Amino acid sequence: MKLFENRKDFPYLRWAEGFVIGIIAVTGVALATPTKQPVVQIVKVPVVKVIEKKVIVNKPVYLSKYDKKQIKCMAENTYFEAGHEPTKGKIAVNNVVLNRVKDKRFPKTPCAVINQRTASICQFSWKCEGGKRIADMTAYRKATIVAENVYLGNYSDVTRGAKFYHADYVSPSWGRVFDRTTKIGAHIFYRG
Repeated sequence: MKLFENRKDFPYLRWAEGFVIGIIAVTGVALATPTKQPVVQIVKVPVVKVIEKKVIVNKPVYLSKYDKKQIKCMAENTYFEAGHEPTKGKIAVNNVVLNRVKDKRFPKTPCAVINQRTASICQFSWKCEGGKRIADMTAYRKATIVAENVYLGNYSDVTRGAKFYHADYVSPSWGRVFDRTTKIGAHIFYRG
């Protein structure tokens, strides 16, 4: 490279780290310059497995008269117990009903659980208040949709197995005996 020591004599010459890059034409003669050879690296590319997700097709569900009756009971209970709660609160009230149905200590159907009385005490307070009527049809329709979905198993148990609950502004004595699972909206839930 001593030949090209004076860079001013060769204005078209480009230098990089001691090597001439490119081809220079000097008086009609092409001069090839040495360049660094690229380092060849072999890279192993992992094999990508494509897993196809199952296509879920919603099939229509045909409800029997029995199913419709149970859903109606659950919807009414949802309306009066959690009608103005967020959806999760409505789901939770229905979870309690179905958790009781699975427990030997309670009746075996949602309607029977909701209508259950112990002496003169109703399990769900609105049942003892008598003469309650549905006034807000929009809230009732929402309660029916939630009740149907919980009944069909489309929602999981957000109460973590609760069988009892009460409003957060009261403090019943049984609340100190049972294990508290969660608080959703205006209700506190207990396993029991």
